[in-house]
Amino acid sequence: MEKSRRLSFVTMVTKDELYQENVISSTYVNRNDIEYITVKNSKSGASGLNSGVEKATNNIVVCCHQDVFFENGWYEKLNKCLDKLDDITKYRLWGILGFAGTTYDGKMVGTHSGLGMTDNMDIIPVQTLDESVLIIKKSDNFKFDEGLIYYHMYGTDITLQSHSKDLNVYVLNVPIDHRTKWTSGNGFGESVTYIQKKWHSKYNVIYTTIGTL
Repeated sequence: MEKSRRLSFVTMVTKDELYQENVISSTYVNRNDIEYITVKNSKSGASGLNSGVEKATNNIVVCCHQDVFFENGWYEKLNKCLDKLDDITKYRLWGILGFAGTTYDGKMVGTHSGLGMTDNMDIIPVQTLDESVLIIKKSDNFKFDEGLIYYHMYGTDITLQSHSKDLNVYVLNVPIDHRTKWTSGNGFGESVTYIQKKWHSKYNVIYTTIGTL
């Protein structure tokens, strides 16, 4: 029997109208099922998400951008994927989940920005995830690396953290629309350099949805 899961949504918000038009309008299922936590005026992406996750009262936490619209049926599809992931004889224990990412051979998969799922699979193991949506379990005690002082690469880092704990990273077939075009923005180069220095001894190549490091 499919489980009904309680979720906490954590979103860094700079434009309330964007957040309401996208995240809130598309995810509101039942006030008892979903908790919404907003973070404003954060110093960085990592510090903002850490503060939001700390406030979350549910174990499954969805960290998403304010401009993400969740397509019809997302809640049921997410539950279906999580039910499958409960079968640890088929799937390794998961650490971080998302809806778009890049495999170990550099193929981008997912359900937004024109990416396609491989053979319509519901669950695909990946090396890294796109930061637009990251799902974690609070019980795993993950922390976004606050050494990343801008708003970039925190998703890449936390997925690599997950691999280092032998917890797998998966893209799930849960369609969304990331409605704002990506731009590199302030501090992108510095963030890439930080990731390369932190992880170069373990990974010769890091594949991400915004390029190969």
